[in-house]
Amino acid sequence: MSKNITNEVITLLAPYTVELKDFKQIENTPFRLNAMNGVYAPAKAGKTYFVLEQLNSISSNYDVIWLDGDRNSELKDKFLNITHIALDNTTEAFNCLVDSSKYFSETIFIIDSFKDFSFGYDTDTNLGCQTVMNIYQKLLDLGATIVIIFHSTKTYNDKSSDFKIKGNADTIKSKLDFLYKLHRTKDDFVNLTVVCAREEGLQPKDILPYGNAKAIKNRIKEAVTKNPNITLRELTRESGLSAYKDMVRNLEGTFYEVVKIKGSGGGRPKEVVKLI
Repeated sequence: MSKNITNEVITLLAPYTVELKDFKQIENTPFRLNAMNGVYAPAKAGKTYFVLEQLNSISSNYDVIWLDGDRNSELKDKFLNITHIALDNTTEAFNCLVDSSKYFSETIFIIDSFKDFSFGYDTDTNLGCQTVMNIYQKLLDLGATIVIIFHSTKTYNDKSSDFKIKGNADTIKSKLDFLYKLHRTKDDFVNLTVVCAREEGLQPKDILPYGNAKAIKNRIKEAVTKNPNITLRELTRESGLSAYKDMVRNLEGTFYEVVKIKGSGGGRPKEVVKLI
């Protein structure tokens, strides 16, 4: 009898049932497809630059659209693979998207910033923040991928200072699929601390190191200049590069090449890194 009831329930709910799929990482970025992703950091930490740099480097299979409510004129021409749209009335603009009946399965929207796309709601309250997130969900339901840039505020205790996300933190963490706290190091590299993630391989407080492309190239140039016969393996073990092995390897063929040179004393050829 219970089996029959189960089958009846399955049939009744079939029109409302969704298929749960694992999130797919967008190439080497920290972001996932058809997910609500978020990054937060203090002002001038370079959070917008980081997001743009990451998504500018992906393949042309995706359309990346930067919805710019902050009006970052200094960055508008630096990322040629990203469509920059500076917006005035963000509420009407966003409604235009979700009411368009378009399907955005290969489109990544950068929302810059959460403050500018709060649609007049008080995002410090649970209700206001929930309402904004529900509006974002409409775009997600159309197949889109969303990357939200959040501001933050400083917090203090007796020994040190830190920063927390602006908005109702509990609501944001419950609604986002992936949320990262961005720290920029003194040598212009980025560490992302996982705040929440709907993926088994990522746990809260995990730290993901990401390099600044320009800084990585400068480190490679310094290492090759210092040791003209450095191998790729040795290069990826260099101080300042060892944490960014994937980024170093991804520059092969565009910034450097690996060539064979004669080994000393007639030994086996050695594969060394040469700048292009």
